[in-house]
Amino acid sequence: MPTRNDSAVSLHQSVTLSALTVFLAGRHEIIQDQSVNTGNVAFAYAITPVYSARISYGSVFCLPTFNDLYYPGYSNPNLLPERSDTVEAALDATTLFGTFTAAVYDTRVHDLIAYQSVTYGDLSSCELRPRAYSGHRPVVQGHARQLDASQSCDWHLESAGCHRPDLT
Repeated sequence: MPTRNDSAVSLHQSVTLSALTVFLAGRHEIIQDQSVNTGNVAFAYAITPVYSARISYGSVFCLPTFNDLYYPGYSNPNLLPERSDTVEAALDATTLFGTFTAAVYDTRVHDLIAYQSVTYGDLSSCELRPRAYSGHRPVVQGHARQLDASQSCDWHLESAGCHRPDLT
């Protein structure tokens, strides 16, 4: 039975200097004798008592599951961890009716772990079994709008748009 040994340490700090708030976070993990570093940084500036602007950058990773690595007829023991970097900019408005947020973001994925299912059509040149694979580098871009009016009533509204990459 395969095993995986993990250990990690993380640090987080936020500082508010007048109208500016800075948030820093970092994480160092050791997984199967390999080290992985991730983190994020964010800046928020209170333009007025109602409006604030923020910008952030973050990096993350996702390990392949045991099924991705070892499941009979499906696995790929050579998968790399999936990594991504995201940049986001947002404008928040905090009012008596709740908090309104408008945001744009850009996410770049490296070594995307994806599932390749059996396809229909001419299968003569295809491998006929599902397979986990990595190596794609898609870009996800989009926007989000959010209203959280829980301070004044019990409703929540979200709207988002996203450009999803073609993985073929």
